[in-house]
Amino acid sequence: MPSKSATLEFPDHLLTAGDLVGRAVRIGRTNWLGLGRFFLVPTFFYWMSIPCAFWDPETYANQFSPAVNFWIIATGWILIFLSIWEISVRKYALICYLAGAAASIEEGLQKAQKKMWTVLILTIPVFLFEIFENLLSVLTTKLSHVSESASHSDIFTFWELWLSGLEFALLLPFLWVIMLNSYYMACVIFENVSLIKATKRYLSLSFQDAWYITLALILMSFVYFCVGGPVIGLLSFQFMLPRDALWYFVSGIGSAMLAAPLDGFMSAVITICGALLYKQVCARREGKDLLEKLQLLRAE
Repeated sequence: MPSKSATLEFPDHLLTAGDLVGRAVRIGRTNWLGLGRFFLVPTFFYWMSIPCAFWDPETYANQFSPAVNFWIIATGWILIFLSIWEISVRKYALICYLAGAAASIEEGLQKAQKKMWTVLILTIPVFLFEIFENLLSVLTTKLSHVSESASHSDIFTFWELWLSGLEFALLLPFLWVIMLNSYYMACVIFENVSLIKATKRYLSLSFQDAWYITLALILMSFVYFCVGGPVIGLLSFQFMLPRDALWYFVSGIGSAMLAAPLDGFMSAVITICGALLYKQVCARREGKDLLEKLQLLRAE
């Protein structure tokens, strides 16, 4: 697990957006093994669920019955939901640790598990975006099959290309939603108030320093895609494999083993970035870091 001294290395001075992202990556790199293991299991199950959720029996040679095909797809969607929920619970636990609300990350996880329904509510935007992106992907696949078999396929090809472009274009805002979700969790945990008050606080801070937050999101996105780019490139070789059910699921397992550790690490970095972003916005807008120092001096 992360060492307290390295993980709680929150700055006591104002940072530029670039410095903030760099500090989040540095903290994650210092604790990469513990943080990677902490997020590994749910991210692995997430990547394992993707091939099941997108299973298309019409594309790959198989001898499965309709009932088996249905349960493969249903299991995939259920696992996507549960794995995202568990990842969010662990993000909540990590922020509890960073906020000093838990003495260890294990204690933070215990607290997060007790508030798992609150975490579920906090994660609704991520769920909605995930469902929308996945439905776009399914629809694009179906249009591809129709365009191959239809006599007048131009219109179907047009919509297939248009939806594929939309799906790709939405990857960036989807990543922003995930990062803003960590920032929102930090508001809830650091402020220690109700969800309604935390939402008002989140919106107030965001509007006050929208440019700084936007720049931090853009820079964190750049880091994410630079780190994950080579993995995405390797995963694209799946399309060169034989169109057989065995190869499809074997490649899915291989993809999960390759992508899950990196995705787990980046989940930790994004969570740390969200906590740092909250602290920095508060300091920039309200001088909260100065007030905290004065309180410490008075206590001494």
